[in-house]
Amino acid sequence: MAKDYAEIEQEFIAGLKGQTGKTLAEWMTLISGKAFANKNETIDWLRLQGFAFNWASWLERIHANGGAPLYADKAAVSVVKKTPAPRAANPEKTEKAAPVAATPVTAASRPVAHAPAAEARDGDAALQTLIAAAKGYQPLYRLLASEISRAVPGATLTAADSYICVGNPREFAGIETGAKGLRLALDLGDRPFAPPLQPSKLATAPKRLSHMIVLDDARKVDAALMELVRAAAVRVNT
Repeated sequence: MAKDYAEIEQEFIAGLKGQTGKTLAEWMTLISGKAFANKNETIDWLRLQGFAFNWASWLERIHANGGAPLYADKAAVSVVKKTPAPRAANPEKTEKAAPVAATPVTAASRPVAHAPAAEARDGDAALQTLIAAAKGYQPLYRLLASEISRAVPGATLTAADSYICVGNPREFAGIETGAKGLRLALDLGDRPFAPPLQPSKLATAPKRLSHMIVLDDARKVDAALMELVRAAAVRVNT
């Protein structure tokens, strides 16, 4: 069975201490102490600490969410709200630390995001194969799928021959996955091909998915991109 966003996030949070030497609460405190001007500065700094783009973006979003997991469930919350016991001089006398709340952050909170309905279809073997083709960009795909589902409520993501079809109910976008990033194709009619838009290169997608944006960085999944996604959805389904 495919993992949902809450499970992926829980594993990420649980592994932070072992992989980075710091808990989620400690990373939140460090980010707050830097007082970055915007999310891009936060992501860039986290990249310098050794995080890949996608995980740096995920940490930044958790920080902007008040330090709470985006896809909160009881297990994930318990990981955030417990701090390891201080290391004593004599380990045999170390007492178990009581649970403490995560250190507050100064960034403005945003509503907790929920896993999109489209995620339920991830159990489909063909769709899983296409997602797996993204390799290291799978977290970026999941971020994109989540943001599309938020921008276009009711959107579904299903497997086509060699790409992921996005519809609501008629197809208005397609996602091609690969080891070098994602290609998002949109039905935007005669809209000019101005950067970042370029002619679509999705081999098996319908020609009406005319415009394409190459995604290799979580920062490209922004409000401007979602406006283009909504424009395509409205054009095709109204």
